[in-house]
Amino acid sequence: MSPSRISRHVIKLGGASLFSSEPSIQLFEGYFRECETRAPFQRTSSQHFVIVGGGDTVESMRTIHRLHPKLDLREMHWRCVDLLDTTWDIATSLFPSLKPITDRNELDQILASGEQGWYLVRVTSYYHRSQLEWIPEHFLPRENWDTTTDALAWLLAYKVHALELELIKKPVHEFDQSFDDAASQGLIDPEISRFAKADSPRVPFASFLTAYDVNKKRWTRCQLRRQKSDHASDSVAIDYQGLGNPAYEGNNP
Repeated sequence: MSPSRISRHVIKLGGASLFSSEPSIQLFEGYFRECETRAPFQRTSSQHFVIVGGGDTVESMRTIHRLHPKLDLREMHWRCVDLLDTTWDIATSLFPSLKPITDRNELDQILASGEQGWYLVRVTSYYHRSQLEWIPEHFLPRENWDTTTDALAWLLAYKVHALELELIKKPVHEFDQSFDDAASQGLIDPEISRFAKADSPRVPFASFLTAYDVNKKRWTRCQLRRQKSDHASDSVAIDYQGLGNPAYEGNNP
């Protein structure tokens, strides 16, 4: 399949989910299957890329920095990025159906081949302090606590020319959300909001907050608007019966 005819999809799965009970893992796997039945992925060959956050592992680094503020902030950022290798490694065992992507060469090969499937992407395969040359200056993440895996998932969507980016989060009560609205409520990090407002021809993908309503036993998606004045073009409920409640993280990388 020609890479130009592939529909690509990026999902950021909050790191705290890795510390949840087994039913939540099954719930996410069910949602992955559900995604394949959605347009445009049902109509075309597709590649789905999943990254996981740091959860409590990275939150402990926040605590250390709060207690020892003299620690270099930039170095703390990259220590957190390194910790994402650990949560990715754990996720390879929790989600054996996802094909691991371990480094930049593997990611580039998958993109070039157009091989359809589900992939678990190691964040350092595309975001590493020694390999930032591919990122335009206005999209370089700030090396501080404003940058989490929300922004890093956005960068992956930008890199792979995704059609959709989904951030799996806690349920939101207001479907009509701009990036600024969501950032001010702590639903997404400030950096992804900054990226979304940049004037770039290579940002055609739609971004969604996705959550599981444990009471109604269904997934919901809220499309994020670039500006407060933009019309909200998509807010839908996706019926999926499942068990358990997917845990989520707040603003953890």
